[in-house]
Amino acid sequence: METGKTKGITFETLAKLCLFFSCTPNELLELEAETEVDPPPTTEELLLADEIISRGLSRAITTLKRPTEEIWTEFDAIRAKIATHASMKSDRETETSVD
Repeated sequence: METGKTKGITFETLAKLCLFFSCTPNELLELEAETEVDPPPTTEELLLADEIISRGLSRAITTLKRPTEEIWTEFDAIRAKIATHASMKSDRETETSVD
């Protein structure tokens, strides 16, 4: 972590280090403030968000009821697709930075 090769630590590793050093996570880690701050959303972005939320709520109200298991199966499939996409994007970025 000190050399910048990794950006994080697992909770399991953190717990083992705290146990070994007899300390708390706060004593072990020093958090750095985020340097980039996103600007507040524009009026146009807020209106678009309202429209998207309204469409989603309307769709939720008018959609036929489905079994919970079916909904979670679909959710897991979408989550896996997003994870695959993110992994592929990360791999492409790594290849680009190595070249």
